[in-house]
Order: sequence, then structure tokens, then C-alpha cells
Amino acid sequence: MSTEKTIAGRDPVTGGSIAITMRDGRIAAIAETGSQDEAYLTPGLVDLQVNGYAGLDLNDGALTPKRVSELTRIMAGLGVTTYLPTLVTGSRERLLDGLDAIATARREDVLCA
Repeated sequence: MSTEKTIAGRDPVTGGSIAITMRDGRIAAIAETGSQDEAYLTPGLVDLQVNGYAGLDLNDGALTPKRVSELTRIMAGLGVTTYLPTLVTGSRERLLDGLDAIATARREDVLCA
């Protein structure tokens, strides 16, 4: 069964009103509209180095998959659709534990994948 959703907003290049129709998770159409929406529709932001944010530290030696998921949701709420969780130099054990927590979050949480 096909799912379809249309969102409206402003084109960041022209400032004009547009509607984007998504079908089954993919953009199916972009059309000009007469809508007066003020929100801009833009690609998601990408952050290439995130050591932590909003009190969620990735480098305190106690990283868990839950913390990675929480951080991912906070970042997504700010428009960040992709980020690189970054671990700083530390003991081999701490780095492996951190990498394991990130890998587990990616397996268990669709938003982290």
C-alpha cells in the first residue's frame, strides 16, 4: 500500500511557495503553490563532528546506546539529519566500548541507522 504526504513551505532559493509530495518515503513531486507558509523547506543539516550536545557526552567513558538515541533525536529536532558521533583519543577499551554503543544504537534505533 502506497503512502503519500505533501508538505508546503518556501523555496530557500526563490522565496516562492512550494509543495513537496512524498510517496513511500521518496520525493515524488515539487510544485509551486499559492500557499503563504513562512517556513523554509531545505535539505537537512549535516554535522561532521559531534562529541556531544545538550549535556549528552559521547566521551565520558559511560556511553550507552540510549544516550546515542537521545542525542540523535535532539539533533533531528534541530534539523540535523546526519551527524558523525566523534570519540576523542582514549584507552583502547573506552574507544571500543563507545564504538559498540554507537553500533548498537544504529542496529536498534531506526533513526540512528
